[in-house]
Amino acid sequence: MLLAQPDGPVDLSKMNVNNTWFKVGANVALPIGNIASDVDVIAGLDIGLQFLRTEAYGIGVRSGYLKYIGDNSFDVVPLALMFRFYPKESGIFTGVDLGYSFVSGLSGTSGGYLYRPHIGWHTYNWNFFLYYDHTDTEESVDDLQSIGLGVTYNLRFGEK
Repeated sequence: MLLAQPDGPVDLSKMNVNNTWFKVGANVALPIGNIASDVDVIAGLDIGLQFLRTEAYGIGVRSGYLKYIGDNSFDVVPLALMFRFYPKESGIFTGVDLGYSFVSGLSGTSGGYLYRPHIGWHTYNWNFFLYYDHTDTEESVDDLQSIGLGVTYNLRFGEK
């Protein structure tokens, strides 16, 4: 399977234990915008699969679970493509997730398109990051927006 890239196609058959891993993590966020009047805090879990295209950037998929907690609690399940840029082996990194959020328990919407830009610090095993999360809801509900902190741990294939 090939995906188009600026410097040529990505051959996913080249995914191996040296350049591919699962990312598992957790995050906490504060709602912003109109939803902040009904939600106090957002807690979530993340899971992703990342393939390093080069030593500097990776692509993959991400999902998870977000619980919006407050007067009007509800659940969100994001499904997104992810892009990460790692300028150095460890240190600052940046990225963005683009996809769709499925919303359950919030009257007036079933979901919407999401984007989540973020910046953080990475090591061999860990990623710590700040992010802005925005789901552009399809129906009459105001967009879901938050600013949060996240951490992920890299589970590499074939390592003990």
